[in-house]
Amino acid sequence: MSDLGFTHVALSVRNLAESVAFYTKYARMRLVHQRTDADVGIAVAWMTDGTRPFVIVLAVERSQPKPPGR
Repeated sequence: MSDLGFTHVALSVRNLAESVAFYTKYARMRLVHQRTDADVGIAVAWMTDGTRPFVIVLAVERSQPKPPGR
């Protein structure tokens, strides 16, 4: 039977290293890909638990604007 579910979910995070550490420790996931796209200022990390063809894509903007009033 083939897997017809999602292949990935993307989450916006504030700190990429801390998020990778969290999913490694608590969800037993491993890092399978990481890159920074300097042209758009986004860093991403792809994580999987290896049990199926699914990854969580963690993304952080390198130059996040401050929210209004801060």
